[in-house]
Amino acid sequence: MIPHELRLTNFLSYRQTAVIDLRGVQLACISGLNGAGKSSILDAITWALFGKCRVVSDDNLVNRAAPPGEAAEVVFIFELEGAIYRVIRRKAIGKTTTLELHVRGDEGEGEARWRVLTESKLRETEAAIEALLRMNYDLFTNASFLLQNKVDEFASTGATRRKQILAEVLGVDRWNEYKERATERRKETERQAAVANAQLLDVEAELAEEPERRRALELAEARLAALQTQAQAQEALVQTLRQNRALIEQQRQQVARVATDLTGAEEELQRVERAVSQRRAQLEEYRAVLDRRPAVEAAFAAYNAAETALAGWAERAEQHHRLRGEMAPLERVIAAAAARLEQQQQELEARQARAAAAAAEQAALADKLAAGQARLARLARQMDEAAQQEQAWREARETLHEAHTNRRLWEQEYATLEARAGDIARWEAEQVQLQRSYDLDRAALEAAVADLRAIADQRQQLADKRAEQAALKSEQERLREEMDDRKARIAQLEAETGQDCPLCGQPLSEQHRVQAISQLEAEGKQQGDKHRRNRPQLDVLDKEIAALEAALKRQPTLERERDRKQSIVAKAEAYLNSIEASLQAWKDGAERTRLAELNARLANKAELDELEARVEASKSAAESARQVTREYQIVQAQVSKDEARCGELERTATEWEQTHRPALEETRRRLAEEAFAEEERAALAVVNARLAAVAYDAAAHTAARARLSELASAPVDHRTLLQAESAVKPLSDTLEESLRQREALTGRVADLRARREEGRRALEALQAGGGDLREAEAEMARLRDEVSHASQSMGAMRQRVDILDKQRQERERLQAEKTALAGRVARLKELEVACGTNGVQALLIDLALPEIEEHANELLYRLSGGEMRVTFATQRKRKGNDDLIETLDIKIADGAGERPYENYSGGEQFRVNFAIRLALSQVLARRAGARLRTLVIDEGFGSQDPEGRQRLVEAINTVQSEFACILVITHIDELRDKFPARVEVEKTAAGSQASVVAV
Repeated sequence: MIPHELRLTNFLSYRQTAVIDLRGVQLACISGLNGAGKSSILDAITWALFGKCRVVSDDNLVNRAAPPGEAAEVVFIFELEGAIYRVIRRKAIGKTTTLELHVRGDEGEGEARWRVLTESKLRETEAAIEALLRMNYDLFTNASFLLQNKVDEFASTGATRRKQILAEVLGVDRWNEYKERATERRKETERQAAVANAQLLDVEAELAEEPERRRALELAEARLAALQTQAQAQEALVQTLRQNRALIEQQRQQVARVATDLTGAEEELQRVERAVSQRRAQLEEYRAVLDRRPAVEAAFAAYNAAETALAGWAERAEQHHRLRGEMAPLERVIAAAAARLEQQQQELEARQARAAAAAAEQAALADKLAAGQARLARLARQMDEAAQQEQAWREARETLHEAHTNRRLWEQEYATLEARAGDIARWEAEQVQLQRSYDLDRAALEAAVADLRAIADQRQQLADKRAEQAALKSEQERLREEMDDRKARIAQLEAETGQDCPLCGQPLSEQHRVQAISQLEAEGKQQGDKHRRNRPQLDVLDKEIAALEAALKRQPTLERERDRKQSIVAKAEAYLNSIEASLQAWKDGAERTRLAELNARLANKAELDELEARVEASKSAAESARQVTREYQIVQAQVSKDEARCGELERTATEWEQTHRPALEETRRRLAEEAFAEEERAALAVVNARLAAVAYDAAAHTAARARLSELASAPVDHRTLLQAESAVKPLSDTLEESLRQREALTGRVADLRARREEGRRALEALQAGGGDLREAEAEMARLRDEVSHASQSMGAMRQRVDILDKQRQERERLQAEKTALAGRVARLKELEVACGTNGVQALLIDLALPEIEEHANELLYRLSGGEMRVTFATQRKRKGNDDLIETLDIKIADGAGERPYENYSGGEQFRVNFAIRLALSQVLARRAGARLRTLVIDEGFGSQDPEGRQRLVEAINTVQSEFACILVITHIDELRDKFPARVEVEKTAAGSQASVVAV
């Protein structure tokens, strides 16, 4: 993928559309201050292609200063395998993201040339882009981006962290997720197995209770039958007691009714007696009131007279207050009119004072205005003279600026040619160094080829040794069998006497038996000696075979070394030829002549110095012109201000004489003569006359109110007297009726008391002849509960016996499930080990390391002039023994031999870091089926000193030929001119802006 053009609108810090045209740019730096929006360019590329960047929420990508409803838009045009593609991604806040994919055709113009490849859904279009690039977001950023402070992380960290980084970059760390899934499934399966095992134990324990459960069922059935018999007998007894209880209840109810009637009669008697007492007391109170009749009637008459007098004074008070109310608004109007005239007089007197001050100021300002106008005329003449001098200064400055511009162009061209000359010198030195390394590598290649030829001879030696070893082992086995057979025959001869000889079949005499044993022992000794002589030979053969097998194991390594050396030699030869061609072109070209010409031009500064002297000499004239202009503007502004003030003062004096002076005199006259509110003053005099006619006396009114208050109880006493007169006769009649009711109720209470005593005696007689029904019913209920419980218990016992058949089936099912789960746990454990860091992950890393090592050494060969190479070791011996442990060590070697990473200089460490990280990117892209055509280095200079920055520039120039486009992000100004092109990014009031500048 090669970028051609990037357009950003309302994206992060970019508000107005910024167009970055990268067509034809192979190496460029992206420069700008921190926060200007450099890294946002990378975010725009990844967001357009994959919908991902450093910002998590797409809504946060929209520039906050964009008008409401406008979307963030990124248009990215790139080349891939000869075709031109365009990706357009848009996102408005709160709305769905849109994505378009186009490819440019050969026909049509403008927009008509783009053919649509967009799918129906966003996810499908993103999948099409990933398939086109053969990369997803993680793969793209890991392969194409060398992020700040990450270049040296792989080489400088420990073996464990180094494996983690390699796993992350290669994407094999996803196997950790597979291991976690296998672990979760294994734990879940173990939990299921534990549950199944617990259930199986419960079932076995339950089946072991079968005899006990059957005995319990028989006992429950017998107890239920006995309890049912007892319950039937108790029910008959309760029925009899209930009949007797009904008769008792009837008698009790009758006694209760009589008692209720007696209580009611007694309460009624008490109520009548209370009524008699109350009516007698009321009758006595009314008779006492009637005895006070003369005094009450006299007080009531005095109250009526006092009330009439108070009403008269109240009427006069109302008239007095009403007239006072009419006077109040008239008085307010008169006072307001006087206040307005006084306020008007004060304002006019203030205007009179201001008019006098304005006349004095106008006289003083006329002299100042005349002096200012004279000075203004003098400055105008000086301005004309200074303008001519300033024009001469401007023309001289333009000529000087043009001369400086030409000189800067010459300096840039000179720096480029001088750098070219420096490269030539470096290439000449590098040519010698590379030739020496080339010779060493060629010799190493010949040695590797010779070692491989020796390996072929060792392979034949190994075959011969293995054949000899097999023959000796076969002979040792035969000798062992024969010795065992002879031992058996000797044991037989020693055990048998008087029998036939087991060797020849003849009768066995004692002498013959001894001779046969001696012969067998002698033959066994010869075979044992031969067997022992063969052992050292076998040990020697084992060691020789092991040594030959170890030597043969080196064959793949030697073959890789041979292939690697062949590749290095071929590339070194091509690189040497390239250097030779460049040196020859420098010797034969016109660049050296141009360099000398530029050197001469830059050395001659006489003309430039003369122009600078002319500009400096005329600079004071321009400054004088500016000062005269500023002074003229100041004086002109003051004159205009004074003229305006004079006009304003004259208007003030005219207005006073014509308008305000007569008004002041008229106001003073009206106040002195009280010539205002004349209608209100006449109305107020009329109201005062009416108020005097009312003759209201507030003290007399208060005395009348006090007299009426003293007689306030007279009306109440009079009403009480009238009530007593009307209530005496009805109350006497009611008292006589209450006395008659009391006599009748007294007789009824005596009768009911006698009937109550008779009923009680009858009830006691019935209760004495009956049993305890409550106790009998409690016993019956208890027996019924026991029968119910016994029935439930028997049912439960029967159910516990019946369920055993199902439990036998459940036992068989659980045993099968337990066996299946145990097998699954074993398989999942194997899967956990396979997915772990020492399983598939280690295998994938081991497979990738040779390729990474090869690419890294190819780059390091060019970066170090063929002196340095790296090797990755995945195993090492444990301290204290010869056991091998897994690791990932980096071994670095140069002309002085192999040394630890820390013992190399900063420049050498940087070359190693850069080569390894770039090799990782190349391998990652190649494994994805894509070519790594674009490389982005984000702030790679920030942590480097000046020497380190120069090394990185040299490294980038070294690998430049392998990429179609290299972009380097930096905020360091001194490095911008070291690249043939740059993308300048700056933060403005309208958002970030970016432009491509050719150096």
